[in-house]
Amino acid sequence: METLAPQQILCKPVTGKLTLRALNESDRATIAQWMAADEFHKEFSPDIFYQGATETIVFEDARGPILFVNLSRALRAFVQFAPNEAERTRVALPEAFAFVKGEARKTLFREMLFESVAPALIAFCKKHLGFRKSPNEFKAYL
Repeated sequence: METLAPQQILCKPVTGKLTLRALNESDRATIAQWMAADEFHKEFSPDIFYQGATETIVFEDARGPILFVNLSRALRAFVQFAPNEAERTRVALPEAFAFVKGEARKTLFREMLFESVAPALIAFCKKHLGFRKSPNEFKAYL
């Protein structure tokens, strides 16, 4: 399977009636206007589309821009711990997380996610690793 960077996506043809292009500074006023009119995005700034380590694609139809889609890279972690080794895990997890975080930042990842139903793990990750619950996110497997 071919892996495309966001910049490469802009070179791909879009089927249907949409075209796409890269974001430019002249889009800022349109984004600000759209956000001000959107009850769910009023508190946001157009700056979200201009952040480093992200890529924004502008989808247009015959009348002009219709969607601004900001893409950022995220890591999804699945971790298996050694059984009956809570103390070793407690010591190892921060160091392992710091390593993964440092390496991920070098490759433009912006966030790390994990799923768990283990109360102790969730509490540890929130208290010691900076994770927070994100109830308004939805996922789709690609």
